[in-house]
Amino acid sequence: MLSALVMTIMFIAYKLFMSNEKNLRFNRCVFLSIYVVSLLMPLAWLMPAGQRVGDGAATTMTSDNISTALTPIVDASDFIPSHSVIEILLWLYITGAIAVLAHTVMVTVRILHIVRSGECIDNGQCRVILIDDERIAPFSWINCIVMPRSDYHGCGDVILKHEMMHICSYHWVDLYVAQMFVVFQWYNPAAWMMHREIRILHEFEADDAVVASGVSAYEYQMLLVKKAVGARFPSLADSLNHSQLKKRVNMMSKKRSSRWSAMRSFAFVPAVALAALLYSTPAVASFIESTSQSVLSLPPDDKDKEKKAVYNEEEVFTAAEAMPQYPGGELELLNFVSKNVKYPEKAAKEGTQGQVVAQFVVTSKGKVVTPKIVRSVSPEIDAEAIRVLSLLPDFKPGTVGGKPVAVWYTIPIRFRLSGDKASQSKEKE
Repeated sequence: MLSALVMTIMFIAYKLFMSNEKNLRFNRCVFLSIYVVSLLMPLAWLMPAGQRVGDGAATTMTSDNISTALTPIVDASDFIPSHSVIEILLWLYITGAIAVLAHTVMVTVRILHIVRSGECIDNGQCRVILIDDERIAPFSWINCIVMPRSDYHGCGDVILKHEMMHICSYHWVDLYVAQMFVVFQWYNPAAWMMHREIRILHEFEADDAVVASGVSAYEYQMLLVKKAVGARFPSLADSLNHSQLKKRVNMMSKKRSSRWSAMRSFAFVPAVALAALLYSTPAVASFIESTSQSVLSLPPDDKDKEKKAVYNEEEVFTAAEAMPQYPGGELELLNFVSKNVKYPEKAAKEGTQGQVVAQFVVTSKGKVVTPKIVRSVSPEIDAEAIRVLSLLPDFKPGTVGGKPVAVWYTIPIRFRLSGDKASQSKEKE
């Protein structure tokens, strides 16, 4: 989620400040850096809870105000219900990712079929594949240049110069990197737009190389107009008849931008800062954390390896047809935890706060047993969470096939410093 947020904001910055500048190689480096930053930035959020930006630890407080200024905050949204909206969204995400990945594989297979079915000419630098289907426009893929025979005998030299630029610059690597981000962030419009934008940038570079080689810009542009028809591969290959012809012609007519225009890349600094600020907002952080902590529970299956945990010779399920229910429902469970939890004095004095995630087993008789911490904040807060969960009354047990069974139950509890003095201490920071 943070990766998608960073990508979106940085892409907007790129479009506003750099996309129209003719520093093509530099623009490509900056563009690829968006992928790198959006991939690496979430690693900062793998730090232990309480040490990240979003957790915002408060300053030390004196013992005389702990009882009145500190209240553990437990939100209903912090709970992970068994069959929740989040679970449905996760299944939807996986389905979408599989669909996009399947399309990627299909396009790759189609390209391989075209490459293998054509006549191969090895010119020492790459493989030129001649095909008889004139409906397919010339394109390059890895170390292959594919074109109809008529194009090879008519204007092959110009096409080869164009496509060789793609191959020598390893543009295919960019395309597969962009496609992988589309697979994993198919829900993010910025990922699709970036894939489209990197292909346009590739064509700018190839067009510039052709004109720089001595080919008449006018004649080359006429060739592009003539070839602005035919099938192309929108995902994984650089095609000569790529769309955005007007932009390509305009870019060829532009003079190379000055080196000072590269200073525009500093716009990415506030863009990344904005992404970090948005992500550290409590509401956003809470939603993303709860989403990332949600684990898809597969339907019960006798062959499921996840069922091997045993409590007192009783098989413990990770999911059940009917999950355990707290008396009165989840809101009552929320109220119970909120009323009984006490902020540890040591954690309060040290300004430690964050979200602890715990698990326990609800036996076939509804007993709450073996509470454990699966995501720690601090020893004191962990111990308090365990203490409160040990006080829970009996649940209505989960069932499989109409029979009561033991089931794992997961619950996050957010410990947050609150009150006037806590707010003042944060403002001083």
